[in-house]
Amino acid sequence: MMDVFNPQFVNRFFNEMLNQEDETMAPAYDFKPGSEIVKTELGYEIKVSLPGVKQEDVKIELNGNLLTISGERKNEHTETKNNVLRTEISYGKFSRSFTLTPEIDATRIEANCKDGMLRVQLPVSEKALPRTIEVK
Repeated sequence: MMDVFNPQFVNRFFNEMLNQEDETMAPAYDFKPGSEIVKTELGYEIKVSLPGVKQEDVKIELNGNLLTISGERKNEHTETKNNVLRTEISYGKFSRSFTLTPEIDATRIEANCKDGMLRVQLPVSEKALPRTIEVK
C-alpha cells in the first residue's frame, strides 16, 4: 500500500506527472517580466524588461488611475517537441498593473521600447512639482 503522505511518494508522483509525454499535460509557461519604478526629476518612470517581445505585441492601457501593461512573448520554434533538448525561456501572455498617484499627468504619459526594455514616462502635473518661492 502506498503512503500518500510520504514525501518520497509525493515527489515521485509529481515528477512522473510533470514529465509525461502526453500532449494534454503540456507544461504551463508563465512569462512574468520584471519591472522597476524609478523617481525622476519630472515624475516617475516604469521600466519593464521585455526581451524577445515585439513592440506590436505590447499594449498599454490607462483606466482611471490603473496603468496596465500587457502583451505576449511568442514561441517562434518550428521544431517539434522532440527536437528541443532543453528550454529555460518562458513564453506566453503577461499583464502587469500599476496604480498611479493622482499627481500623475495622464495626458503626458509616453512610452518607448528599445533593446528589450519598455520605458513608460509618468510626468507629474506642474502643480505637483516642487518649486522655489522667492522671499521678498
